[in-house]
Amino acid sequence: MVTCRDVNNLDLDGVELLTGEVGLDRVVSWTYFVQTKPYEEHMNPGNFALIVVDYLRFDIEKTFETMVELNALGISVPETAVRKGLEETRWPGRFTFLMEHPVFLVDGAHNEDAAQKLRMSMERYFPGRRLILILGVFKDKEYEKIVSLLCPLAQQVYTVDLPNVERTLPAEKLAECAKKYCRQTAAAGRIEDAVEKAMKAAERAGQRTADSEASAADGEPVILACGSLSYLGDVIRLVEKSYGTRTRGTGKEEK
Repeated sequence: MVTCRDVNNLDLDGVELLTGEVGLDRVVSWTYFVQTKPYEEHMNPGNFALIVVDYLRFDIEKTFETMVELNALGISVPETAVRKGLEETRWPGRFTFLMEHPVFLVDGAHNEDAAQKLRMSMERYFPGRRLILILGVFKDKEYEKIVSLLCPLAQQVYTVDLPNVERTLPAEKLAECAKKYCRQTAAAGRIEDAVEKAMKAAERAGQRTADSEASAADGEPVILACGSLSYLGDVIRLVEKSYGTRTRGTGKEEK
């Protein structure tokens, strides 16, 4: 989720704020450079390009490639502006860190593509770490594909019912699907029960690590709540209230 405030933080040359403070928190739901490639068919030299980066699909290298193409058309996008915007922008619910010990993060991956990107991130940043997965999905989403991508990485899975009763895939049915890939799967049902069970499991695993010769970095478990953005707000509030966490976004601590 990107807001007008995030875009304003890009501090692009020739761009000034025209709305009041109220307008800055409106969500930008239209990603220009994703939808209008090739640019020469849609833009003329001198046009202003609004660039909103979805980091689940575009890494920094791809962003700079886009910047170079736009600059070649005479559309100025300073490299420093892009770097500053990426550093200051937050995507709540997108690989958002809630705790460090144990690592607890949330991600709203709710389709095959997002689940694949999330898997790549987990394998990149937490290779070999014990994963405790909290999973909740809508029944009209690609839940079987999401499960097949993420559950093989987990040592334990707790499934939950989403707040939207009409659309949620029942925790029991989701657990049946997840058990194909992770034997230690249980239908927790309530979100608060899943969080509590995951934290206790992480504590037990952490104690076993402390009692063994394994290093904390190699053995400390990671808790990941994902599958739908719709319940992650509840997870964040529960974790902050019960465990006094420091909320972090995309690896950078909030001040």
